[in-house]
Formats: sequence, C-alpha cells, structure tokens
Amino acid sequence: MIMFLFCSDSYPPRDSHFTTHSPLQSYTMMGSGKGASRGLIPRLCEELFARIQASTTTGWTAKVEVSYMEIYLEKVRDLLTPTSQRPLRVRQHATMGPYVEDLTSHAVDGFEMVQGLMDEGAKVRLQPPACYLPS
Repeated sequence: MIMFLFCSDSYPPRDSHFTTHSPLQSYTMMGSGKGASRGLIPRLCEELFARIQASTTTGWTAKVEVSYMEIYLEKVRDLLTPTSQRPLRVRQHATMGPYVEDLTSHAVDGFEMVQGLMDEGAKVRLQPPACYLPS
C-alpha cells in the first residue's frame, strides 16, 4: 500500500520556517503546469503509474485510490465532495494510525485521472493553491 500524506499549506505548521500561509508549500507539492514546473505530487504520481505499467507484464496488479482534503483554520474538508460542508474528523486507529473519518476515496487508473481530481478539488479550496494566487 502506498499512501501520500499531504497537509494543506493553509494549516499553520509547528516548528517550521513557513508562515501561516505560504504559497511555497502549495507550489512545492502541486507545482504549476507541466515539465520542470510540476510539483512533488504530480511527479510522484507519474512515476507510480509508470512503475505499475512496467510491472503489469509480470502479472503484478495494483489498485490506486485518491483522496484530496484541505485543512484550513483547523477544519478538515473533503475537496472531492464539495457539497458536504461539515468538517471531517481526524481519528486515531489503534494499529493503522491516524485517518480522516468519512474522507472519500476515488479509484484511478492513470495520472490523467489524478490530475482531473486535483483540478476539481482546487476549484473548491477555501485557500487557493499557489498557482492560482495573483503575483
């Protein structure tokens, strides 16, 4: 199982050199555009799907699911279910660790699907990603 943990740039990090809201955090994670300006998440997803594709010739299979949340003013929101306005709760499982209760998960089979979900989620963020902030 592969899991990406992504804390929104809107959440004030502790013991960090970033300010309460730093566009650099979103830019580092998401980037802007294609090529060299891609962020960590697009690069990791592209590599993940490339490795899955290369491994399918050996009979190996994988199931990839995507969730997208925003943490803003200490409230957690599911960005892939924008009609739900109630904040989600972070819970602690005894053996699996922390998780977000009722966070939706969407099956994807390629980076294009991940990019589409990220684009849809970015449209409903309360704090816009760095690539949408005016310069």
